[in-house]
Amino acid sequence: MSNLFQRTATAITLIAVILGSLFILNKQAATFVFLLFLSFGSWEWGGFLFPRNVFFKLLYSFFFLVISICFYIVLTLIDSLSSFYWLALVWWLIIILLLLKSYKEVTSFWVALSGYLIMIPAAVALLGLIRIDHGEFLIISAISIVSAADIGAYFFGKKFGKSKLAPSISPGKTWEGFFGGLIFSLFIGCILAASLGYHVFLFTLTAGLLAILSLIGDLTVSAFKRQAGLKDSGFFLPGHGGVLDRIDGLVAALPLFMIMLEWMKT
Repeated sequence: MSNLFQRTATAITLIAVILGSLFILNKQAATFVFLLFLSFGSWEWGGFLFPRNVFFKLLYSFFFLVISICFYIVLTLIDSLSSFYWLALVWWLIIILLLLKSYKEVTSFWVALSGYLIMIPAAVALLGLIRIDHGEFLIISAISIVSAADIGAYFFGKKFGKSKLAPSISPGKTWEGFFGGLIFSLFIGCILAASLGYHVFLFTLTAGLLAILSLIGDLTVSAFKRQAGLKDSGFFLPGHGGVLDRIDGLVAALPLFMIMLEWMKT
């Protein structure tokens, strides 16, 4: 089976699962599906510490699941966890500064802690979006914006890329690719704003910020993979590698997306 066929088949399957979960299943079932999917991602994060230790990865994933559910219960009671989302954003900025300085100096403790401070807020944000009216369209919007940044970066980088963005972490990424992805995500954000009835400028601004943060998420996971000596974060998605290889940008963007949505409501 060719790699292109595997990638295409996996992508179609993922799209079908996401759309089916959002538009066919009830909110409780959709919550279960997305939590299960993110649990695979936390399993892979545990692999950054002990790649061959199945028990540790299982334990790491189990605690992720328990803590995420606890925070989700809190969310149902207080209806907002904006300070929790801000914590995730601050942590993204701290960890990327550490990684750009020298990803080899990040200890196992900080790698383990990063997984929870990154994955749990993303899970809570995603589950929060499922709960609200028309949340399924907002989830698709977030995925579309992050995907646009990724697709734009790939094609612009391949065509015009010359200036390396972070050669010690991800040699293939370029500044030209980054700006191409940013432009594409702004374009998609503008279209989505008009479609969903949001303020065009604010929603387009949000799309640009999500694109920037998704790059940070991508670089962070790339650095941890490199530190652990891994090519892919896992093997759950044939042709794509692991779950984290596909959602690294999205988990970075989701907390900010929730903050911006709350801000646009005021």
